[in-house]
Amino acid sequence: ATDRLFTLGDGGRWAAVAEAKASARDEAVRHGADPQATEIVDLEEITLSYLDAPIVRIRAKAVGLLAHSDSWS
Repeated sequence: ATDRLFTLGDGGRWAAVAEAKASARDEAVRHGADPQATEIVDLEEITLSYLDAPIVRIRAKAVGLLAHSDSWS
């Protein structure tokens, strides 16, 4: 799962969401998920309107099947 603040730059909201999704997938894979069977199951975006800069908090959660390893015999 990823829970981060993003400053909306040139890529805007789309780039921030894409980065959060990629980060969540990468973390799931680092914890043993199969990269081919990992998907985003939860995505939440909160605009922090009380700040001067355009900043959003994005939470993304990815899950996947455990990767198969021949060394698990």
